[in-house]
Amino acid sequence: MLPSSKASSSRCRSLDSGPQPRIGFGLPPAWICAALLASGCAAKQLPYDEAIKDRRRPDAVVIDPVTGTPRPDYRAEAADGMVVLRTPLGVDQAMATVAELFRKATLEDVDGIESVFSPRAQQNLPPSAGAQPSQAGTFWQQRLRKLRGRYALLAGETLYREGEVEIFRAEDAAFAPRPPAIGAESLDPNDFVMRVPILIPRVGPDRLFGDEVTIWLKRDGSRFRIHQVIEDFQLN
Repeated sequence: MLPSSKASSSRCRSLDSGPQPRIGFGLPPAWICAALLASGCAAKQLPYDEAIKDRRRPDAVVIDPVTGTPRPDYRAEAADGMVVLRTPLGVDQAMATVAELFRKATLEDVDGIESVFSPRAQQNLPPSAGAQPSQAGTFWQQRLRKLRGRYALLAGETLYREGEVEIFRAEDAAFAPRPPAIGAESLDPNDFVMRVPILIPRVGPDRLFGDEVTIWLKRDGSRFRIHQVIEDFQLN
């Protein structure tokens, strides 16, 4: 005898209503995932020194050594290689320093006249006098103080003519007579020596300048300063 359909329906309901076993793979708990990830990362981590060794190094780069700048000079030859040349100063700038000396003298600028001389500038008598040189800046200050009022009488007067000034440079030594007490071998290529004939060496009985003044000029930056004066003049 077959069971009735009602009994079969009741049995099916009792099976559906009970707890059912989980079939297949669901998501694992979160703590299991974290543990698995941590263990995987720990397995792949390298010690610090090995990690540094494994890091890719850049390709080598050749760097030229730094070379110093050559010392500036006034002239050079083709065989000298790389050189740094000074911009030359012309004779007009040397003449400007000479003019400044006589201008300050006739203004009796006791304090300012020292600026036209280099710190070690010397005032010399001609070699025949056999006298010891003096510090040029101090010597000119003393002569302006001692003859105060005399030099001012020459203010505005023409003391020399530029066309009569003899100009000497080291490169002229082969064909021009060298100035007294100045050897051509001691001149730098950019030095000037000027022999200045004085038109008014006296005012009355007072001698204010020698008959000629020889002035040796050296470059000092962008200008010339007087390095030596040779003059037949003495303070009595």
